[in-house]
Formats: sequence, structure tokens, C-alpha cells
Amino acid sequence: GDHVLVPAVSWSTSVFPLIQHGLRPIFVDVDPRTFNISIHELERKLTNHVKAIMAVHVLGNSVNMKLLMEFVRRHGLLLIEDTCESLGSYCLIDGNSQRKMLGTFGDFGTFSFYFSHHITSGEGGMITCHTEDDYNFLRCLRAHGWTRHLTNRQQIEDLYPDIDCRFLFINMGYNLRPLEVQGAMLSVQLDKLDEFNRHRRENFRLIRESLSRDERFSSLMSLMEASEGIDPAWFGLAFLLHRPYTHQRCEFLKYLEKNGIENRPIISGNFIRQPCISTFC
Repeated sequence: GDHVLVPAVSWSTSVFPLIQHGLRPIFVDVDPRTFNISIHELERKLTNHVKAIMAVHVLGNSVNMKLLMEFVRRHGLLLIEDTCESLGSYCLIDGNSQRKMLGTFGDFGTFSFYFSHHITSGEGGMITCHTEDDYNFLRCLRAHGWTRHLTNRQQIEDLYPDIDCRFLFINMGYNLRPLEVQGAMLSVQLDKLDEFNRHRRENFRLIRESLSRDERFSSLMSLMEASEGIDPAWFGLAFLLHRPYTHQRCEFLKYLEKNGIENRPIISGNFIRQPCISTFC
């Protein structure tokens, strides 16, 4: 029954695991400049029931991580980072002298290796953590809930001498084990990640500079901004139509398609509008 603060602009996998484990997602509006969760709105939605934040790093960008971590520590909250769209994005800290990767700030960070993401194994992903207890919990969760690959396996199995240790289940679990061929694919691409992301950053810069020289652009819409202290490995270009033109959104998207420019909602758009919300939330 505990509450978790989740940005309204998010994906189903940022929401449904919370519900499946008896938690209640509380949706929080995003900053229209960065499309990431709003610190101001987090303050407004905070109650004694809130125990965690699911921070979804949108299109390579993120919220101001310095402010977010101050908020998390001040209120003693758990932080989960959904970094599925932001592999290789980093935050500049200590006066810009050091870099810290998104997905490594919180208690857990999730990453996606879906075929259209920064690097791919076709499907699947990765999760990061900071403690051995969390590591063992995740290994258990990944493979049926059994003890086979835990670092403290012997200690646990000694507590249940009457159960075959090969089939000892101590937690809920899934079947999410990666294949060796997926690991091989990722190992090769991981060496090229910096190069891939350098091209992403350069493409974003070129498009932004080109659009900024066109007066029609600034009069109609604005382009997503990087949050303070963040160097995004851009995953896409997000535009916000100015209020007088929002009713022409569908016409604008059709025009882009007609001219060979693919487009889609940011992640899934406003997830609160999805029909599943009225059923499960």
C-alpha cells in the first residue's frame, strides 16, 4: 500500500511492476522544458505514504540530479532510475570536474537493450545496484526465486536441510536469464558506445542549430532542453507546440510523415490517459 511517485510521461514497465507488488503509483507532472519529472511537483505530491520515486530519464535527458538527490535524502526515499532511454548520459558534478552516469545515482538503475536503443541484444536489459544484499535479491528475482546463483547460497540452504538445494525457492521470481549470445553482442557494442553517443550528441546539436536559424520554428514550437548539469546521450528530439497551435498537432505529425520524418509520442505520452490506468490504478 505504500506510494511511489512516478512521472506522468512514462512507460508501462515503470508503472505495472509497482502495482504487481502491492504499491500505488502516484503520477507527477513533468517539466515542459525537459519532459522529466518536476521537482516542484514532487514537493506537492509528497505525503507520509510516499516511500520511493521512479525517475524516468526521458530521451537521454534527466531531471536535475543534484536537486533530485537532495530531495530523496531529505525525505529518506528509495530512488529507482529508469535509464532505458539514457544509456551513456551523465551528470557533471564537483564543478564539472567529474562525471557520474545516469542509472548509478539511485538504489537501483534499469537499462534496456531493446533493438532500437543505444546498444542492443535484441531484447532484455540490465539493472544496477549498490549492495551485495540487493545483488542477491536481484539474482533471485531473475531466476525463478531460487538460490542457485546467490553469493550467500550456502548460508541460506543450511537453514532448509530437508529441501533439495537445487530447487530451493525463497522469493517470488521470474524467468529473465540472458543468453550468452546476447552478452557477446553487447560486449562488442559496449566498446563502441562512446562513439555511438558522440554521433547522437552531434546530430542533436546540428538539428538544434539549424532549427534555431529558422524564425518559423521558434514561433511554432520549442525543442527539449537538457537539464542543468546533464550531458544527454540523446535518444530523440522532442518538440512542444506552443499553445495556439496545439490543436494542429495531428496535422503537424502528418506533415512530418509525408516528408519522410518518423515520429511518435514521447515514450507513451501522458500515461494517465491510457485505458489500463482506470482498470488497475
